[in-house]
Amino acid sequence: REACEGPFAAATSRLHLYVDDAVAAFRGSPDSIIESFDVMLFLCLVLGAPVAWPKVSLVTAGGDSPSRWIGVDFDLTSGGARMRLPEAFLSELAMQLDELMQCRGNLTDTAINQICGRAARVAFVVPAAGPFAAALRAALEDSR
Repeated sequence: REACEGPFAAATSRLHLYVDDAVAAFRGSPDSIIESFDVMLFLCLVLGAPVAWPKVSLVTAGGDSPSRWIGVDFDLTSGGARMRLPEAFLSELAMQLDELMQCRGNLTDTAINQICGRAARVAFVVPAAGPFAAALRAALEDSR
């Protein structure tokens, strides 16, 4: 934030960093998990990224039930972390998309916005769905 002396004199700058709902999964011994978590927090502090402590959720994975965070189910497999959307969410989205495809008149702006938001949520978990979510949002914007 202030001018630096020496070789970094030209590096005066300001960093505005905003991270929304970041997720991290760690696997290993309790000591290695704690160390990895500490390193991640240290990186956030070094970069000046504020941590929203009320939203921090530490969950021990295991058993048959995944951990749900911000509407996404997380669990650890032998291959790493897995993210899945809840069945109820997918069923509601499928019903809304069926309604959209059968609509002969107008749908409310609220309903279309909700569909676009849900499609974006699918694209967060399944990146290959990104172009489809973007096309829905573009169609909504064009219709306005």
